Amino acid sequence: MLVPRLERLHLVPSLAEEGTLQAEEVARRILGFGPFSDEPACLKGQDARRMISERFAFYEKDRPAFRDWLSGKIGVWLDYICMPQRPLSLEDEREFQRSLAALDSLVQSSTLVALRDSGDDYPVRGWCASEFFLASAHSFARNLFIDTGRLERAEEVAVAQAPAPSGMGIADAAKIMIDSYEHDLAAFREASDRWSSFEGPLIASLPPDPWAAYRDLQGSSFFAAEFDPSPLRLVLEAIRNMETMLIEKWLMSDKQGLFDPGKETESFFQRLGLRCALRSDMIYLGFLLACHGWIDAFKPLFRECLRRYLETTTGHQIENGQDSTPSLNVILKPLEQDVRSLFSEVKPSSAATWWSRLSTGPSRDSHERAVVEQVSAALKEKPLEFTFMNIDDSQLAQSTKNA
Repeated sequence: MLVPRLERLHLVPSLAEEGTLQAEEVARRILGFGPFSDEPACLKGQDARRMISERFAFYEKDRPAFRDWLSGKIGVWLDYICMPQRPLSLEDEREFQRSLAALDSLVQSSTLVALRDSGDDYPVRGWCASEFFLASAHSFARNLFIDTGRLERAEEVAVAQAPAPSGMGIADAAKIMIDSYEHDLAAFREASDRWSSFEGPLIASLPPDPWAAYRDLQGSSFFAAEFDPSPLRLVLEAIRNMETMLIEKWLMSDKQGLFDPGKETESFFQRLGLRCALRSDMIYLGFLLACHGWIDAFKPLFRECLRRYLETTTGHQIENGQDSTPSLNVILKPLEQDVRSLFSEVKPSSAATWWSRLSTGPSRDSHERAVVEQVSAALKEKPLEFTFMNIDDSQLAQSTKNA
């Protein structure tokens, strides 16, 4: 991106090859373009571009020295290798716990690149799907994935047309998908052509963004779950189910509720087919994911769950065959009646409807919009109340029943 057209094409003849397309997107982000350009974890875009351009000019006759300088500014984090693994010493344990506590911020400040094989089980592996979601910040655009088979064979990226979506008339579905596919394919080709045709260094202008168009070709807007190529799908469902359950059990209920977040998390993971080798990992990931859900009012609860989990679960317990997490029993205190009554004013008055309204916003109906805004304001003004209990389930159930 820093060299004129002919030199650029000598280095990278085409963006359509698997791996090259993704590398171009990484380069865009290093230069401060794309979805990470304003993140606090990296230099602001203009500062990065100026610093790199100046150093590139300084090393005009010594490109290896420039590459050495640039590589020294880039960190690579490989999740398994860069965290201590069992068996853990006491110092390893402390580092492992610190890593777990900061995993979400670490992943979110990086460009995640997932190495995948065709037909792999990546979307149902709890750790993989969770890290992919955390790095996405709710956007499929931010993550990169590489088909390792195509990469090894130096093949072009796959842009095959997606299967027709379910839940629509076949004719309508086919037309929507074909129109969308042709639009996105044209955008991908246009971005690739820009790489080949622009005469000057691309850093002097806005470089092409073929990854955005390619991602849209793989988009999941109309896909049935079994055809969805996005590793986010099951994780999205797990978070949505958890938040919907809490809306029904907490926000819309006039009774004090009993909640075992670890048990509920495990249940949702198992129901959706998200797999973890260890139950403790499943619960940790569930808490971490819920901290990054759509409904802000629930996040303090899950942050506290995560903190308590990390304080009470150690790698030593797991090594000794005790893959069990102490129960985190929570009493959920009901909302005030005047706030709770608002939930009946949106039709249909269901937890699923309210999840949609609180997570993605109200419909165009003015009355409904006003009600949702009232509820959102009330939840922000007075945070939800909950209490952790240190008694066993039978005592807790009895105390809740009595209350």
